[in-house]
Amino acid sequence: MARKVKLELDTLEVEEKPVVLTGEPEVDAVNEKQSSKKWPVSPWIFLAVLAFSMLLAIGVLSYRWAGAKKAPLTREAKNIVPSASLSLNDKREFLNDFLIIMKDDKGGDRVIALDVALELDVRRYPEFEPNLAAVRNIIYKTTEKKQAQALMRPEGRKLLKNEINAELAGLLGEGAVKAVYFTKFMVL
Repeated sequence: MARKVKLELDTLEVEEKPVVLTGEPEVDAVNEKQSSKKWPVSPWIFLAVLAFSMLLAIGVLSYRWAGAKKAPLTREAKNIVPSASLSLNDKREFLNDFLIIMKDDKGGDRVIALDVALELDVRRYPEFEPNLAAVRNIIYKTTEKKQAQALMRPEGRKLLKNEINAELAGLLGEGAVKAVYFTKFMVL
């Protein structure tokens, strides 16, 4: 006996609604028929950037045209001989970022920013490392004792180097520090 089965299929009916465009019609990328008169950026901003670019170009060209004028070397500066390379018994230690606030002759504040390089004897270097904080303190205190006006002249800075070297010789022993150099020295 065969049974008859009746099947019913449910179907979903979807109605398509027409799309109504409001506003400006879309522009086809291939057939661009409509051109917008609006700028993507304000014309004043565009003109300001253009003017700035032109001024910058004129400034660069005039600087190159004028050339960099070098100051003539003094007789003393011509006789400076670069330091010889380090021997095997020498080591340089760089101590950076000293900021020292002091008073000038008129009672105003001055800030001295300096970086120091020390040329050390390698055989005495083990004495230097544990005393790094004391070395920095000596440099700070020795510089702080000076007048700001005196440090603006090369003679004053040379005297400061000699005093730092003498103070460090007292801490580390004679001959431990061979030379003191200022890699940066600014009086603000």
